[in-house]
Amino acid sequence: MRQGIARALSDDGAERGLHVVAETEQSDINAHLAALHSALLAEETLQSALDRVAAVSVRTLPGCDGAGVTLLEHEKVTTASATDKQVEDVDFEQYRTGEGPCLEAIRQGTSFIVESMVEDERWPAFGPRAAGKGILSSLSLPLRVKDRTLGALNLYSRKQLGFDSQDEKTATLFAAEASVALANAHAFDQVRAVAAQLEEGLKSSRVIGLAMGILVEREHCSEDEAFDMLRVISQNANVKLRDVAHQIVDATQGQSHPQ
Repeated sequence: MRQGIARALSDDGAERGLHVVAETEQSDINAHLAALHSALLAEETLQSALDRVAAVSVRTLPGCDGAGVTLLEHEKVTTASATDKQVEDVDFEQYRTGEGPCLEAIRQGTSFIVESMVEDERWPAFGPRAAGKGILSSLSLPLRVKDRTLGALNLYSRKQLGFDSQDEKTATLFAAEASVALANAHAFDQVRAVAAQLEEGLKSSRVIGLAMGILVEREHCSEDEAFDMLRVISQNANVKLRDVAHQIVDATQGQSHPQ
């Protein structure tokens, strides 16, 4: 009976020990995640944000030997960030063969774990090439912005069974941070494009106003009549109204104006 009690106490102690280890690991993950989140809030560029996500993934996940981010732009995939050349080489094999977990994560918007590049039969062209580059397992997670998948976070291991379901849960948090950085970059690009359009509109309005003023003075007409003149010339010559205005202003002032 004493042996039974001793064994029970030993098992209970082992279980408590495992629980403490699990709590410690989760605490480390939370610390990495908090640091990553704080850093990304202060990042100035998308590149530096993606680089940081890839680096933190390697530091945090025990089986991860290299990480990178693939982005989809204009129907073309490119490696936007990589912790080393091996990651770039394996990514390239996916792009070249047109198959692999990274591309599938982007196409389907879900995560893919490859336990063994040698034994996995889903991508027969890519798997052997990845193994030839020294990568034996991987984890790819989609980067989603609203309802679109714009890329993938790719984690690579030099040993088989490098990632499990718990690693996937942890990596999902890092992928979410990368998705936020990506969304912010796209929002900034949209704002910049709108600002450029507004600036161009102001320039056009300014030169059209100058041309109208010249016509009012030269033709002794009203502003409405001057605008109609510009519109008729534009339609007959099949030239943009702004360009017609530029020609009138240039001819009158004898100097060029920015297009």
